Amino acid sequence: MIDLSLAGFLVFILAVGLLIYKDRKNMKLEGIVLMRRTNKGRAILDIVKKQPRLWKIIGIISLIAGIIGMIFITFFIANNTMLIFSGEKTGSVKIVLPWSEAGTAPGVFFLPWYFWIIGIAVIVIPHEFFHGFMCRLHGIKVKALGWFLLLGILPGAFVEPEKKSLDSAKPGTKLKIYAAGSFANILTAGIAYIITIILIFTFFAPAGVSVGVIANETYPAYQANMSGYITHINIQQAGYNTNTSGIEVRSVNDITSAMETVKIGDIVKITTNKGEYDIKTIEHPDNPGKAFIGITGPYNTVNEPKEQGTKDIVNFFTDMFMWIFILSLGIGLFNLLPMKPLDGGYIMEEIVKKPFPTHAKNAMIIISVAVFAMIVISLIGPIVL
Repeated sequence: MIDLSLAGFLVFILAVGLLIYKDRKNMKLEGIVLMRRTNKGRAILDIVKKQPRLWKIIGIISLIAGIIGMIFITFFIANNTMLIFSGEKTGSVKIVLPWSEAGTAPGVFFLPWYFWIIGIAVIVIPHEFFHGFMCRLHGIKVKALGWFLLLGILPGAFVEPEKKSLDSAKPGTKLKIYAAGSFANILTAGIAYIITIILIFTFFAPAGVSVGVIANETYPAYQANMSGYITHINIQQAGYNTNTSGIEVRSVNDITSAMETVKIGDIVKITTNKGEYDIKTIEHPDNPGKAFIGITGPYNTVNEPKEQGTKDIVNFFTDMFMWIFILSLGIGLFNLLPMKPLDGGYIMEEIVKKPFPTHAKNAMIIISVAVFAMIVISLIGPIVL
């Protein structure tokens, strides 16, 4: 059977390839990057002229958020590196790549290609335009806009300021320009998160409760191979039986209330979204005299669309905005790492220039190499160490 998602991905790649081939006269290969420059879109940057005071405030906020973000992400990567050397395989740093469905592999997380494409577009466009907005606000000439392909695979976009104009700008102006892109990503992440929450509260309702199943083969839940989230509980004991459908479970309190009458040796019929499981209780290993079926926390309420007819479309948009949130926040923070050519590297260079003007470039080489090493260790360390 044909994998429609994979087929769609291949068609998309083919379409992009044809567009690049058709526009090949305007493309330029610079090292391992295929560039496409244009003057179209520069008029959009004039939006800052309508509210210059607002954009000056945004520039200040961007700089503050950028420095805080740089400190946070640098500490995170450094701490992750130390954990790996201490023997803990964290796996918390991964490259996100497109594929037909979600999955994971050492150092890599695969995201459905359509979410990946949407996510990259929503990340790159605001990021680069915010750089352009700050340039236009402070009188820095914008030479060109455009997009690129790194290694012919990874897409991106750019706003290219005139080098002489940028080099002659004040340090504070440069810092605001460099920080604006990541701030746009963080802002986008916040908006996407709010939309996700609105979608959940508007279109979803509690459908059950997920629980942790103790991986101990002597416990009943493990022996029953219980999986999924609990939707109903039916207690079967001498002289007592609940209704056919059982007690509806929509919160942790529902599980607690249902289990209050259970005795050791009773049969508990657990209904989950995966099936039904008859589980005979045993004595709790840590609480003598209390019945136990072998499940423990963390407990999480599971939400499902209220209308089953809208399930696919509601899940699609909820997942899409959640991934936009995750990718925008993650890439926005990653871009603040003090490593050139990331924006964080240019921010750090401007900061270092102040006390050490003659040693800033050499210092940035050392810092960039150190940060790059920590990224590599975070990616492959859990595999090889």
